[in-house]
Amino acid sequence: TVYGGVPYPKQRKELSRHVEILVATPGRLMDHMERGRINFSRLEILILDEADRMLDMGFVEDVRMIASKTPQTRQTLLFSATLKSSVAKLVNDLLKSPEQVTIIPDPKNIEQLAYKVDGLDHKHKILNNLLKTLPITQSIIFTSTKSYADELTDKLNFDGHNSLALHGDISQARREKTINHFRNGKVKYLIATDVAARGIDIKDISHIFNFDLPNNPEDYIHRIGRTGRIGSTGFAISFVSKKDSSIFQDIEKYLKKSIKIESIPGLEAKFQNSSTNKNFSNAKKFSNNRRFSSNKRFSDSKEGFFSKNKNKGSFRSKH
Repeated sequence: TVYGGVPYPKQRKELSRHVEILVATPGRLMDHMERGRINFSRLEILILDEADRMLDMGFVEDVRMIASKTPQTRQTLLFSATLKSSVAKLVNDLLKSPEQVTIIPDPKNIEQLAYKVDGLDHKHKILNNLLKTLPITQSIIFTSTKSYADELTDKLNFDGHNSLALHGDISQARREKTINHFRNGKVKYLIATDVAARGIDIKDISHIFNFDLPNNPEDYIHRIGRTGRIGSTGFAISFVSKKDSSIFQDIEKYLKKSIKIESIPGLEAKFQNSSTNKNFSNAKKFSNNRRFSSNKRFSDSKEGFFSKNKNKGSFRSKH
């Protein structure tokens, strides 16, 4: 494993031996390449994971440079939650006649609920009530900003809820320590931005809270996919304000189902909008330029697409 924010010596030592699989972030990988510690001559498969996120973070030229140093005979696989124009261009540049596969999200093991909220104070009251009354093992609570993840963590700790924040402004060492504390059960609540929505695999997460709704349905799927894993049952609870009505409807269209609206006696929202209860079971498949068709359907909570090397005749899938 090669990534930034940690000392070089251990990585340098590990790279000195024969490595069959290298998992790396672009920046640190390029550092080792420039120092002559990487030999790609025998590389068979290049996988670009979370391609849309890498491009959002400005790694597109790094990815192109790395790919240019790999053998032309390689098999290339690219995974992405969205097929925005920048990702589509990367597909055209790096993949040869790829077979595109869309995996339909199917969170069967996750019960999804929503609470209407009038504002920030109302959100806090409902969240505090739920954290005190629900049988929560561990939970991730998603916020839309890094600064509010810190603020909410402070509020929850003040109210007696054992919490830590996880977001992009936290150092790599502190991030690893936070995730380890969460994984080991020393922390019950992880207050996170979408940086934590992808990749965390902890079996004891019973509840996901969308304190703030994400900006698109794909991120919603990634968030709630942190629970209900490996056949277990999970719960996803979203807070919906009046300004969230549009994205909430987009999420329901994407799921092809309505999300049940709940309320707490004495904490009912003044905001009432029947459109958030609208049943989208007969809605057309959510589609835009980020989606593409496929004759194959898969039952999996992840989504993305794969390239197929027809000479090898096999898919390599992400599970």
